[in-house]
Amino acid sequence: MTITNHRPLSNPAAIILMACLLFRTGNLCAQEKFSASITGGLSFPAGRFADKVNPMPTGLVNVDGAANTGWNGNLQLGVAITPQIRANVIVGLSVFRQDATSFEETLRWIHGNTPVAEPESWRVLKVLAGPSFILPLCNKLSLRPSLAAGIAKTSVPELTYTLYNPGGNPITTITRDKISMPAAFAYQGGLGWGYKLGKQTTLLADFNFFSARAKYDYQTLTTTGSPVTLKHEYSLSSYSTSLGVEFFF
Repeated sequence: MTITNHRPLSNPAAIILMACLLFRTGNLCAQEKFSASITGGLSFPAGRFADKVNPMPTGLVNVDGAANTGWNGNLQLGVAITPQIRANVIVGLSVFRQDATSFEETLRWIHGNTPVAEPESWRVLKVLAGPSFILPLCNKLSLRPSLAAGIAKTSVPELTYTLYNPGGNPITTITRDKISMPAAFAYQGGLGWGYKLGKQTTLLADFNFFSARAKYDYQTLTTTGSPVTLKHEYSLSSYSTSLGVEFFF
């Protein structure tokens, strides 16, 4: 029987190389364990959120949002599950101006007078959680698909309008207060790109689709004066593009 003696690694170059690799691996893990990113950009309403035919809750179940192009801001905190998979929490706010002309057309049909409408903006707050994936394309560039789900909170914006008679004189000014709606289930899917600016900093560019449906009960009176409860629903779907910076620590 032949006994082979395993001698300890004694080559200085090999020892230094292994030490460097171990240090680099540990250092990278330490740097990339947690991340925080700030992004912002444009948001484009979609579907009934962007439609402008029926923006007033006049007995309709699905009400048009009459939303115009807006902006979004997002804060994302992440933790590494593997080098390519991260778990994230996202807090974001999107703001959309409402289209005044669509309200004026509806109010003209309801009241028969010439209206001037001043609607406030939609403000949609979202709190989501889900995974994102870092797929390297080259030394500095990576692909960033992501999914997230959670809740969205918003209110039907306040609306103020003034009615004018045919002579151009104001008749009355009416204000419909904003209507708070319960938190709704929301989800988001996106595709982004990351470009490393340094060891702990990455430039981000994202494209996302967001969807939620907010509902509330609307109390009103019938033509005979009897109270009735109507259910109204708003789609909050939108596409967004954003730019930002991600920090690893």
